[in-house]
This record gives sequence, structure tokens and C-alpha cells, in this order.
Amino acid sequence: MRSLTRATLTVASLVALTASPVLAFSGATPPPGRLSNGVQVLSGGVGEVEREVMQRTTDDYDLKAIFSLDRGAYLSDVNVTIRNSRGDVVVDTITQGPWFFANLEPGSYRITASKHGRTFEEHVTVANARQTTVEFNDWTERDAGRIYPPSIR
Repeated sequence: MRSLTRATLTVASLVALTASPVLAFSGATPPPGRLSNGVQVLSGGVGEVEREVMQRTTDDYDLKAIFSLDRGAYLSDVNVTIRNSRGDVVVDTITQGPWFFANLEPGSYRITASKHGRTFEEHVTVANARQTTVEFNDWTERDAGRIYPPSIR
């Protein structure tokens, strides 16, 4: 009986330890953003639970960028640089997931996203009280080192 109780406690402890990061992130409020050159940014969205939590922040940011392969698989660790209309870098960061949010002043911006040796660029205009969404989805499986046989393409 005593060894059964000890085994049960050990299993319960392991479950609690492995589930705690998900439970912490799935709370009522998403994690706070951080600053990149004085601009509040937030990135993540690895996994469905994390994206659900991040979705709650959508209204709090002026810009939302989504990164994926052309076939839909999400990308993380994308180098993102945002320049204002004068060419000044206002954000320079690496994403921690496929979703990226930034609080920018109203105006025109050039966003470059780099990964797997390829860089893509989008021009966006951020307006008051409206979120601008941009999708970077031109990377291919070949870019990511995922070479599939022709029958799967």
C-alpha cells in the first residue's frame, strides 16, 4: 500500500511539472509584451493553447504579423525588422512563434522578415484604432530544408 501511494504521488508530481508551463500560459491573461527599441512587442503562438491565449491580446496591438510556409505550416524564429517612413529601425527582433504583435505609432512602415536565407518585405500603414494584419507565407518546404518526393507535393 505504501509503495502504491509513493508511485501515485510520483506520477502526480510528474504530470503537474510537465503541465505547468501550459497551465501557466493558458491563464486568463496573456503574458506581457516586451520592448524592442521602445516599441511594445509580443510573439509566440506555438501550439493551439498558446494561440488561443494570444488571441485575447489582438485588440491591444496595432500590428499583427503571421509567419508560415506556403503550404500553411507555421514558422518561428523569424528575424523581423520594422522601419518607419524615414528608414529608422523601430523594431529589430526574432520571433518566438508564428504570431507577432507590435504597438506602433500611426504611419507607414516597411517590415522585413528573414528566415532560411530568404527575406520578404511588406509595406503597411498603421492607423488609429484599427489593427493592421500582414501575412508572410512565401517560404517553401525547400527553404525550410523539407524536401518531399514529387508525389507528396
